[in-house]
Amino acid sequence: MDIMIQWAYLELFIFITVGLYTWLWIRSRRPISYPPGPTPLPLIGNFYNISDGDFLKPVRDIRKKHGDIFSMSLGTYWVIVVNGADNIRELLNSRGEQMLDRPPIYILKLNDSYGIPSASGRLWKEHRTFALNKLKSFGFDKQLTTVVGDLFPTGTETTSTTIMWAILYLIRNKHIQDKMHQEIVDVVGHSRLPNMADKPHLPYCEAVIIESLRLGNIVPFAIPYYVTEDFEYKGYMFPKGAIIFLSIDSALSSEETFPNSDEFNPDRFIDADGNLHSQEKILAFSAGRRVCLGESLARMELFLYLTSMVQRYEFLSPEGQDPPSTKGHLGITRTPLPYDCRAVLRS
Repeated sequence: MDIMIQWAYLELFIFITVGLYTWLWIRSRRPISYPPGPTPLPLIGNFYNISDGDFLKPVRDIRKKHGDIFSMSLGTYWVIVVNGADNIRELLNSRGEQMLDRPPIYILKLNDSYGIPSASGRLWKEHRTFALNKLKSFGFDKQLTTVVGDLFPTGTETTSTTIMWAILYLIRNKHIQDKMHQEIVDVVGHSRLPNMADKPHLPYCEAVIIESLRLGNIVPFAIPYYVTEDFEYKGYMFPKGAIIFLSIDSALSSEETFPNSDEFNPDRFIDADGNLHSQEKILAFSAGRRVCLGESLARMELFLYLTSMVQRYEFLSPEGQDPPSTKGHLGITRTPLPYDCRAVLRS
């Protein structure tokens, strides 16, 4: 009798185990309508592809194998990853109405009622309309201190992180820092600080800022989008309920658009006549109707802060130390690893 009971328990255990594994395997299979991608594992999906904590490299590697549009299983969510500047712009401009919302992900739900970036549907439209009207009433040339704190936390985060990357690259490329400083001296002089009226006359300074935004790669992925109705794009079905990751990184690191993309080279944005060009190729603030409302504020801050800093100080590595590493850490934004520098007051 005891043996029979033990066999019964064993059979039940085997039945439950096989049933659970089968259920997990079926659940982990890629939905038929989704684009191809790496094979997921039961329960963990494709998290094994990013087990070292670096999300950028595996996404780049998967793109090489599966193309610009692929899907991944991340825990309980299936996501469609879209690469390439042309794809990103076309999706946001032609399919924007079908993917305006944010997905019902817990971390985004926490902020549903508190800001534009994570809001969806009617709430997002109301917030955006209010923000645009507020901006028009104040004018972009003022500091907007009464609304910046509420509406544009991402703008100030972008500004501070970009400055850290810019100083890092200027330390590593002394000739670029010297050229930027010389342009400021030629146009502004030493007696006053640069202002926004100087911006059209400082194209190389602006090119340094744009290249810092590009190579700094501060927001490699846009905040996820949520498909509200089925649509087809380039032969792939984007079903209702799909979560979309737009890889801004793929646009900023494109070798076709930016040859030798790993190099810090502001001259790629300067034409033969010394004028600024091709800045529209930068998607650091996303695109379409969800473009970051803090972009103008952030660009203004970046210009005023960086030109004033380089006008007054020379930035160098501490004596006896190597230049700072270009490796970054991906959190809310992609930030440089902590580094030390000397800010030497210019005579």
